[in-house]
Amino acid sequence: MSVRSLTTTVCVLVVALLVALSAVGCTSDTGQAKSDINSGDNMLISVKTQDAALSTGITALLDSVSKSIKAGKKPDAATFEKNAEAVKKNAEAVKKAAQQAVSDYRDASKITGAGDYAKYAALKLQSTELTLQGIDILLKYLSDGTAIVRSATFNPEQFLQTSDSAGKALQEIGAKVDSLQKQAEALRASKKL
Repeated sequence: MSVRSLTTTVCVLVVALLVALSAVGCTSDTGQAKSDINSGDNMLISVKTQDAALSTGITALLDSVSKSIKAGKKPDAATFEKNAEAVKKNAEAVKKAAQQAVSDYRDASKITGAGDYAKYAALKLQSTELTLQGIDILLKYLSDGTAIVRSATFNPEQFLQTSDSAGKALQEIGAKVDSLQKQAEALRASKKL
C-alpha cells in the first residue's frame, strides 16, 4: 500500500466517523437509555473539529513524506515530527471523547427493558470501540513513523511497509465501523429512535 493509499484509508475512516457523528442525536428524552445515548453522541459531536483535523493532518503529513521519497530524499524529521504531533493531539482529543462515549453507550446497552434503544446503543458501542482501536493504530503508526524518519539510515521501504500495515488495519476497521454505523442508523430510522 502506498503512502497515498494510507492517506485515503485514514480519510475514509475519518469520514465514516464524521458521517456517523452527523447523523446522531435523539429528539426527546424517553428514559435512561436515551439519556445515555445522547450523552455518548454529544461526546463524539464535541470533537468534530479535531476529528476533521485528523484527515487534514494525516494528508499533510503523508504528502510531505511522499514528496521526499519520490524525490529520492530523506523526509525532514523536524517537519514530520511537528505534523505528527499535531495529528496526535487531535487523535488524543477524539480518543478521550470516544472513551467517554463508550462508557455511555455501554450503560445504555445494558438497560433491561430499553428494547431498541439498547440495540442501537450496542451497535454504537461496537462502532466506537472499533474507532478507538483505529485511533490506537494511528497513534502507533505516528510513533513508528517518527522513529523511522528520525533514523540516520532512513529506509523508504521500511516506512512504506509501516504505512502499508497501518493502512490495511485502518481500512479493515473503517469498513467495520461503516457497516455498524449503517446498521445503527437503519435501526434508528426504522424504529424512529
